Amino acid sequence: MNPVLGQQAMDLESCVRYGINHNLKLKNQALEVEVAEVQYRQTFWNQTPSVMAWVNGDLNAGRSVDPNTNGYINTENFSNTGSLNASWGLFQGFKAQNERARYRFNKSSVLTAGQQMEDDLAFEIMQVYYDRQYFLRSLEIAKEQQALSEKMLERSQLQIELGLMAEADLAEAEAQLATERLMVIQSKGRVEEQEFRLAELMNYPQDKKLLLVEKGAEAEELSTSVSLLPSVEELYAFFVQRAPLVKQQEELLNSRKKALASWRSSYFPSLSFNAAVNTGWFETNIDEQGNVIDFRTQYKNNINQYIGLSLNIPLFQQYQNRSNVQIAKIQKLSAHHQVEQSKVALYYQISNDLREWRNLQAENFQGNENTESNRKAFEVAQKKYEEGLIDIIELMTVKNRLAQAEVNLMFAQLKLEMKDKMITYYQGDRFWD
Repeated sequence: MNPVLGQQAMDLESCVRYGINHNLKLKNQALEVEVAEVQYRQTFWNQTPSVMAWVNGDLNAGRSVDPNTNGYINTENFSNTGSLNASWGLFQGFKAQNERARYRFNKSSVLTAGQQMEDDLAFEIMQVYYDRQYFLRSLEIAKEQQALSEKMLERSQLQIELGLMAEADLAEAEAQLATERLMVIQSKGRVEEQEFRLAELMNYPQDKKLLLVEKGAEAEELSTSVSLLPSVEELYAFFVQRAPLVKQQEELLNSRKKALASWRSSYFPSLSFNAAVNTGWFETNIDEQGNVIDFRTQYKNNINQYIGLSLNIPLFQQYQNRSNVQIAKIQKLSAHHQVEQSKVALYYQISNDLREWRNLQAENFQGNENTESNRKAFEVAQKKYEEGLIDIIELMTVKNRLAQAEVNLMFAQLKLEMKDKMITYYQGDRFWD
């Protein structure tokens, strides 16, 4: 698991692009697209004539029917027959046209499903990537707190030696340091956990170390790329026309509509053209001298040709056609409900994301002020502690409050950055492209 020499650290966009190119689920989805393409092309071939040829050889022994004279014979004989058949469906109640449209919509549905899977993977990678950033910054804060606790412990030991502090304060400082060290260990483990999750999503080679940009969330206000925040209605109206999930459901609905029309075509008569050429050689076919007529002559003389039209009128097929139509109606209605459901879910998702974006803006502004206030309070508490005006417990309380404020600010900043990318995605910007 040693890093490759010269390997560059990957940022979020690089991780997403790598994952899209190597994720096995997306590779399988690409195969589904190929299957849908083959099925669609087959609908064109279904409207072409079908031609079949066969050759048959029969050896009869004992009492059997002479295939040449249809009389009974008691001798062993051999016969060889061949046939060339062709059929062409001229009219099937527009079934072929509906099937072609059905598979065209089905192919489009599979394509948009692949795009939705790609987008889902991008945001899943983004979530894990920012989770790692959160724990990475938490690790930095934990190390900073540990360093402060170590200094405070050293100072406490010195003050005890000078008789300026009680032994109980030293125990409090040691307990706080032990807590900080535990937090460092836990944060390291969580960073590693997110790195493993990220490598799994990206399908990164197992024999290589995934190198990531070592960037923690700094305690400063983030500049987002959302310059003018639209209303929920405006953003929904724009994105619903492009949302892969909605498009997939709409294409599936169109496919179900054509499937219903295809089954309804079974109510109509069908007309087909048929033609055949048959011939054969029979061991029992002899000339006036009693010799078996040669193969070539028999095949030429025994040619039988057939050409005709076939009209099939469905009268009763055990209620099967009607049942298929009823099932297709139900499936079409179900697909319609799925379209409406996906649109409703999308509207509320956009609405909630915009609400959270506004709240996070305010939370970040207040978080910056809160962190700065706590930092100043800690600096004052340190001076008071050094002057003996407060004990170590009060100092630890102020110190922990500062650490919590930094963690809360960092968490809000990362959430705002993720929400910012989500809203720009609604506006048509796929940040990994």
